[in-house]
Amino acid sequence: MDKETGLQISGTATQAPEVLIARFAALPDFAPTTQETYRRALAHWLGWVRDGGDPRAARAFKAHLRDAGLSPFTSGVYLTALRRFYAWAVEQGFASANPAQGVKGEKKPRGHLRDNITEDEAARVLRLIDRVTLAGKRDYALVYLLMRCGLRLIETRRADVGDIRTKDGVKVLFVQGKGRTAKDDWLFGNCRDAH
Repeated sequence: MDKETGLQISGTATQAPEVLIARFAALPDFAPTTQETYRRALAHWLGWVRDGGDPRAARAFKAHLRDAGLSPFTSGVYLTALRRFYAWAVEQGFASANPAQGVKGEKKPRGHLRDNITEDEAARVLRLIDRVTLAGKRDYALVYLLMRCGLRLIETRRADVGDIRTKDGVKVLFVQGKGRTAKDDWLFGNCRDAH
């Protein structure tokens, strides 16, 4: 057993904690951005353990993250990485228990969130956009997609004119969503007209 991490490590040098973390983070179940995030989170955890942190004390790691000034969101991501890593390690026989099981992240502040804009406000914003020029038509289509179709900023940023297709006789926008997942979104009248 690795004394630092509590991981059951076979006699080969290739099963050092860094190697197990690399194997876990490279699982094909994870998107490339998730793999990188998990690598970074688990490297932080391993550094904490090597500085004297107790690998069995996930609550102490959570306190360390808070004391280090990480945001509640980042802290939650790091704890999720640790929880999922140990779940995998238990499943693979590298750990006997998951010390992060049941340890929740910090409450995330909700103060920065705003109420939805009203229908009147949305209509006013759309009316302010000049739809005579090509740039104005583009801007109108983007704002319309955000407000009426509920696309995320990243989805509109990735959208391209070539992503507009016809499906069952109706124009749709092929959207690359969060994590590069694909979906179709209907283009409603005004947005179609901007195209």
